[in-house]
Amino acid sequence: MIGKPRWKRIPGSLVIASALVLGSALGHGAFAEGDGNIVIKEQGSFSVAPPFGGEACADGTYDPDDTSPANPDEGECFRINQTYVQYQIPPNARNLAIIFIHGAVGTGRVWETTPDGREGFRNIFLRLGYPVYTVDRPNFGRAGLASFSDVVGKLFDGQFKLGNPATTVARGDQDNFYLRRFGEVFPTFFANSQFPQSADALEQFQQTAVPQFGGNPFNFNIGALLQRTGPAILVTHSMSGIFGWPARWNATTGHLVQGVITFEGAYVFPNDDVPPQLCNCANVCSNQGSTTTPARFATLTQIPIMVIYGDNQPDCPVPNEIQDGQQLRPEFGRSFVDALNDRAGSLGLARFLWTREEGIEGNTHFLMMDLNNAEIADLMFDFMKETGLDKRGQGNAN
Repeated sequence: MIGKPRWKRIPGSLVIASALVLGSALGHGAFAEGDGNIVIKEQGSFSVAPPFGGEACADGTYDPDDTSPANPDEGECFRINQTYVQYQIPPNARNLAIIFIHGAVGTGRVWETTPDGREGFRNIFLRLGYPVYTVDRPNFGRAGLASFSDVVGKLFDGQFKLGNPATTVARGDQDNFYLRRFGEVFPTFFANSQFPQSADALEQFQQTAVPQFGGNPFNFNIGALLQRTGPAILVTHSMSGIFGWPARWNATTGHLVQGVITFEGAYVFPNDDVPPQLCNCANVCSNQGSTTTPARFATLTQIPIMVIYGDNQPDCPVPNEIQDGQQLRPEFGRSFVDALNDRAGSLGLARFLWTREEGIEGNTHFLMMDLNNAEIADLMFDFMKETGLDKRGQGNAN
């Protein structure tokens, strides 16, 4: 039974006495360094302005005496495309912060806790001594939407969402079930599924699937965030994989990206050595990623990078077109890691990990929320220790 947390203040720290049961991971791997109480030296939240388009102003002149609803925005300026960041910093923290970045149709909640109430990656790595920063990207969750006194999606006389008409992208319950590899036929789970198989847990998960709304996703200003956090490890998931690579080759703040761990992400290749397209069961062929210059790609070979995939990708033929193509995704990630290590020479800091190849069955697209998320965290932390991303005291050389 999960009890209520007990809070008490001690000099310089906040102690959260947790009654959570951590399962088989207790006493080894990621949890070898402590369980029970979580000690926090500092916590809070802040917003990060976008690199461009952070303000929208209406025409006219603001009149504080005009309470008419007809033109309430006249002369006003509004902030848009900001990022929300929540942070927690433990005492005697490790040198590198961890920045958790959610995917396409979710929020930072996916890192905070699991659908059945177990500890999420934020708490797991906080216990390990890492400062943790959990992001809600622009127009998601607590970052908020740019809505004004008009139809949602309309920004004065234009569209807030690029394109016309304004639209959102969301995932319904069945779409989510298939895309996240919970089961073959909705709503029956795979027999070996690591997702918590209760109606309550599934409903909690479905409620994390907020719509994607707004303009350019690259308005997420990782550079400004890194200036607040200092040197950091980026942990990305799914679509947010696209943010890790340009953050590293950024001329101003790229040196602060000391490592990237991506869960079933999106990839980039040097434009002088692009891997071949791969084709799904319906013979629809796809690029394995986008491209960049060899010089930019070279910056990625200089830091530890880990690519992680779960289980239950289908074989041909597949039951439906939504699932078709899932079998290609791990090969995209493998090609990316191979390209990194081929160009890194003896450095070879990139690792590809497919849980099914490690004898770990049943993981979904949301490995950080699965029943064995502590075991997945162990694998991450092992990699972080092996590659020097776990240091305290003297800083890393990168």
